[in-house]
Amino acid sequence: MKQFDNRFEDIEELFDQADQDGDDFISLTEFRGLMVTLGRHTSEAIVASGFQEIDVNHDGRITFPEFRAWWLRR
Repeated sequence: MKQFDNRFEDIEELFDQADQDGDDFISLTEFRGLMVTLGRHTSEAIVASGFQEIDVNHDGRITFPEFRAWWLRR
């Protein structure tokens, strides 16, 4: 697995990998896949909680700015 750091390009690449359908958003299903890619096999409840935390405007999808802010905080 590739190591991702805090460079804008790396964060953007990770977001694009997670955005399986190419709609420029990460859905809950796509976020679940991202957690597996990152090696974090967690419960559905933890995944859902993490998704809600990142989805700052609570529209049911993660935008790139929301994702970038989360990535830089972690």
